[in-house]
Amino acid sequence: MKNDLYTFGKKNYILNNLFRSLGEIKKIKDDLQIVRLTMNCQKINIIDIKCTNDTLFILFSNGEFICKRMIPTLSINEITSPIKILKISSGYNHFHLLSIDNKLYGLGDNSFNQIGFNNINISNNNWYERIKQVEYFNEINLKMVSSGGRHHSIFIGIDGSVYSCGSNKYNQLGRRTTNGENETTHNIEKLETTILFDNCSSGDHHNLLIATNGLVYGFGLNSHGQLGIITNYNVKLPISNNKNENDNNSNENDNYGYSIKLLTLLETLKDEHIVEVRCSMWHSILLSKKGEVFTFGEGSSFQLGHGDNISYQTPILVDELSENNFKINSISCSTNSSLFLDNQHRVFYCGDNFISQDFECNNQDNQNYSYDGDDEDDDDNDNDCSNKIENPTPLTQLIQTLDFSPPNNIYTHNSNFNFMW
Repeated sequence: MKNDLYTFGKKNYILNNLFRSLGEIKKIKDDLQIVRLTMNCQKINIIDIKCTNDTLFILFSNGEFICKRMIPTLSINEITSPIKILKISSGYNHFHLLSIDNKLYGLGDNSFNQIGFNNINISNNNWYERIKQVEYFNEINLKMVSSGGRHHSIFIGIDGSVYSCGSNKYNQLGRRTTNGENETTHNIEKLETTILFDNCSSGDHHNLLIATNGLVYGFGLNSHGQLGIITNYNVKLPISNNKNENDNNSNENDNYGYSIKLLTLLETLKDEHIVEVRCSMWHSILLSKKGEVFTFGEGSSFQLGHGDNISYQTPILVDELSENNFKINSISCSTNSSLFLDNQHRVFYCGDNFISQDFECNNQDNQNYSYDGDDEDDDDNDNDCSNKIENPTPLTQLIQTLDFSPPNNIYTHNSNFNFMW
């Protein structure tokens, strides 16, 4: 049917319950299920899906949307609005919605001013249950929003200018603050640059932006090589295991790893024209105009697709795709996996194997590059690759079971819960 969603990957209790509130869930096999929407939307194409840990957002081609959230009492709230939406973007626990009349709206957690309402009060609840307009952009037209950061967001104006807001704990806002002056929250500000940009993506604490000429620039945390930059301008941040980033009162000196403050060019890709970028917590993916894929950053779960569990500090071409002449159209990633869709609607996957026990993994010697410090957010940094998919592998055993035309779109939640439609 027209709006069937297919999901696979790591089991997600909350998202599955949200899906059940939307329609029928049919289990096709252990690692694949179909969500058949039963509301009056079968004649309207789904154009995008985004989700956080407790909220699901589905956008349709007519600008209407479905947004449902499972609140702590395990009941489900539906969030509605007459606003017609053009684009959606989600972060760790917040959303941005760009309307068809170019107004920006926000929803969710604004504890670090990551939505950009510019009215933080740490003594009050900064969670927004209803859609609210981000007034800063009332007179500024936007073409791109990246809410993907854990506690920050990046915005690109129609003129190519860049704005940022939220936490700057890891220099992820791209501003000229000195080390030690990274306040917990920052209002929206325009970055000081003459470079014009078209696209961007944010990981938990880092950003990659595509300029109008196809060059890529980055800033923020580079602890795992996720920026793809080796430079003397890295800022070494003190390491501490005593504070939790979720604590608003944590000392801003209790940071870790290496970071880059300002927009910095990825020198190794100066001869490539990049058209799409996706960032996970610790690794990043770039797609070139030729349909080639470059990955870098954390690779301990084989999520980079290079056939090893090595972490790379600079972009590396994914040979498995290029040598087999697979032209990739779309890319997506979670913390420990990567997903690719080619021009013949074939889906490829690498990383943690939540899909099938049919895949095999050859053990590799661990040669990981990492910073000198513990990482409490890193879910799976062990070297056991007995359940990994080491190269981009076509999901033929999944796709062949589908009762609809091959997928045109892919999306991956950070927990490795994958969508095809």
